[in-house]
Amino acid sequence: MGRSVAPLSRRGQVLVLALVLCVAGGLAAIWSRTNGDPAAEPRTGLLLSYDVEDLSTGTRTVETVGLDRPLGSNRISGEVGSATTADGVYDRAGGSWRQLAVVPPGEPGQDQRLTAPLAWASRNGVAAPDGTGSFAGRSCSWWLTREPLDAGPFAAATTADRARTCVDEDGLLLADTWRAGGRDLRRRTATRVSSARVAVLGGATPA
Repeated sequence: MGRSVAPLSRRGQVLVLALVLCVAGGLAAIWSRTNGDPAAEPRTGLLLSYDVEDLSTGTRTVETVGLDRPLGSNRISGEVGSATTADGVYDRAGGSWRQLAVVPPGEPGQDQRLTAPLAWASRNGVAAPDGTGSFAGRSCSWWLTREPLDAGPFAAATTADRARTCVDEDGLLLADTWRAGGRDLRRRTATRVSSARVAVLGGATPA
């Protein structure tokens, strides 16, 4: 004859219930990851720091670019900057953010992801490869275009108007030099690229 099992105490019932909920939660998380649930995907943030030299005056500034993928990004230099989020586009002046549009107007903000655009530009003769380099511990490829890659549409470089830009395999802009009208205007160099939690608006709530 089998021995009867004593019923669980109230404490034992609570422990069993907690174990069941924990296992269920873990299985749900695994299911979300394997089935591509966007809410379950980790956010990927990057912070890039640049040394920017104005070649006409010799002045130097520090510029930072923050990427809060998939939709957030900012560019800040001193008290001024710009930002794009899932809700709108913003500019920064005097240390304060101001909303310019309620929804993004379709541009990628500062998260350009230049690999695919450069492949297209190369095929269409408006960007030309120009060797390799390394900045902030990352290898990159130099490209020649008429203007900086984050400043205007692609166009072929000329002797008087050209930008030479180094882009890594992840599509990040690591360095560039810019000449316009036969004058060297700017040199920009990435000094650091790191993973980070990026608060695009710095926790502020723009008016």
